[in-house]
Amino acid sequence: TFNITGLKHTGIIQLSSFPTTTTTTSTTTTVISSGGTGGGGGGGAGRVSITLNVSDNRVQIENIIISAGVSETIDIGKWNGKVYKIVIYASQPISKGYIKIQKIDPWSIWEVPSLSGDVYHYLKIDSNLGGKTSKVELYFSVDKSWVENNSIKDVYLWRYKNKWQRLSTEKVE
Repeated sequence: TFNITGLKHTGIIQLSSFPTTTTTTSTTTTVISSGGTGGGGGGGAGRVSITLNVSDNRVQIENIIISAGVSETIDIGKWNGKVYKIVIYASQPISKGYIKIQKIDPWSIWEVPSLSGDVYHYLKIDSNLGGKTSKVELYFSVDKSWVENNSIKDVYLWRYKNKWQRLSTEKVE
């Protein structure tokens, strides 16, 4: 999704590993979750402690624990990279899971070709959840002024895996 100053979207991503780098200033918060939603008698995961570390250009979520068949919503809040929520649908039990999202600026520091057209942000995602999820929804926002100033009609989430691939993306607000 895209919002914050006006527009929200959601994109479904498949998690895979990417190299990461570190940043210096951050705020760490431990989020207590009441568990996710279960499917067909799966039930919730109970109370879970997730460590959420947010800095200017990076979000790091650690200690993710989710039972198979359960979804978990992680609210990131306001962040410079504009991802504000992640929903994880576990197909297998997840223990000690993590997701790291880094805003890449400038893009040239990563050895992947630039995407043609207007690009709002490049994000690098690193995770150990691959193969344990049926899907992951990434909610992100795009400043309304950027959309209007660049005459953008549609916003899409793209993934690079040997080539750029447009992912299913929809506006939620």
